[in-house]
Amino acid sequence: MPGEKNFRSVRIQSLTQDRIGGLSFELLLLQDKKIAYIHIFSQKLESGHIKIRGGNMEYEGEAKLLEGGQRLLLSEELQNTIVSSLLKGEDVTLTVGPYQEKIAAAGFLQYIQKR
Repeated sequence: MPGEKNFRSVRIQSLTQDRIGGLSFELLLLQDKKIAYIHIFSQKLESGHIKIRGGNMEYEGEAKLLEGGQRLLLSEELQNTIVSSLLKGEDVTLTVGPYQEKIAAAGFLQYIQKR
């Protein structure tokens, strides 16, 4: 289809069950790169420190805290850590400050395979 490759993108966002103590993971898959965010819904954050647990893996890193303090832009390394665990079928738990959310691999795989 003409022009299709100019507009190809996919947005996958986890839905939190807890709009006060939870968070949401968003992944944008563009033609030549991916961008990932974490959204917090109640209070603003003071830092972008994130903990990632999945399978036997635990990882900590710093994400860029965006203006307003309720959205984090994840580095490529953090994105890859999360996505690779999910692609292996491992649920991932994300912790940012007092906020925590478990991302189910089955739900993620359902949407990523459509791409």
